[in-house]
Amino acid sequence: WTLASRFRCQGTYVYTQNLLREFKSLARQDPSVSFSLFASGRNGNDAIHIAPEERFELCSSLLLDHDRLWRFGGAGLSASRSCADVMFIPTAATLPVGRVPAVCTIHDVTPITMPSHSAKVSAIQRFLLRGCARLSRMIITSSECSKRDIVALLGVPEEKVMVIHDGCDQSLFNAEQPDRAARAALHSRLGIANPYLLHHGTIQPRKNLKRLIEAYHPMLADPADMDFDLVLAGQLGWASDEIVNAATRSSGQGKVILAGVLGDSDMALLIKGASLAVVPSLYE
Repeated sequence: WTLASRFRCQGTYVYTQNLLREFKSLARQDPSVSFSLFASGRNGNDAIHIAPEERFELCSSLLLDHDRLWRFGGAGLSASRSCADVMFIPTAATLPVGRVPAVCTIHDVTPITMPSHSAKVSAIQRFLLRGCARLSRMIITSSECSKRDIVALLGVPEEKVMVIHDGCDQSLFNAEQPDRAARAALHSRLGIANPYLLHHGTIQPRKNLKRLIEAYHPMLADPADMDFDLVLAGQLGWASDEIVNAATRSSGQGKVILAGVLGDSDMALLIKGASLAVVPSLYE
């Protein structure tokens, strides 16, 4: 479900893709471990394009074609039918219902602390979040801050939550000096002519980007000799119109640049050249 094509370039999608590559590597190294990835070629899900390997199979499930049915019990039933020992859920959007013990990644508790959807959607998100926290045997999260929130707001015992920090490709994201010619070409293509502040993440309300844009211009006015561009890198997400309008309406000193979706190599160049980089997730 996390690999639905509509989620491409979003954090949980890329998180899952990277984990699947690591699972394949584990399967090659350890003959006692095997993986089954639920996939369907009928519902626009990109999991079907992942190549199977020895001890890493694609497992078809008709239940995956029905979004609500899958998320509210279908996944657990499919795991049980496949005789799985453990079910892993990479984001708190699918309830781990059934006999198979589950491990779930809960990235954050923003549906509780900072709801950004309609009241109905936010209520469903909170229900799924609390259900995943209660029904999972173990929980993975990506920061100590998120662990404290999960323990405090979801009533989960501290020993049930394990922090595993998000990783990145260190061949790209490192302290080495960037290729100056490549960086200059990228800046020219994106229209960056000044020092810049960089934000990387999907352009959507819960990133608080409208407030960032509103704070950007007063910052340049005091002191008056500051001159920075604001670069927002990432795909346009849900309800992004207001943010785009705020970016295009901005006037005066400095400019807001919507850079769109960029590959990892381009993002590494931008991060290394930024005066300040705000990167909520290297996967988004």
